[in-house]
Amino acid sequence: MAGDTITYEQLADITDSVFGRKVQRVAWSVPELKDELAIALITS
Repeated sequence: MAGDTITYEQLADITDSVFGRKVQRVAWSVPELKDELAIALITS
């Protein structure tokens, strides 16, 4: 249905079910994401 949303955890669970195996789940902190963004902006 239009407008439905799911969490990334739910997406990973669905992916697990579809492929029959666990996908790797990695939680990044906000500081880690900011660092990655800064690196991407510098190198682009």
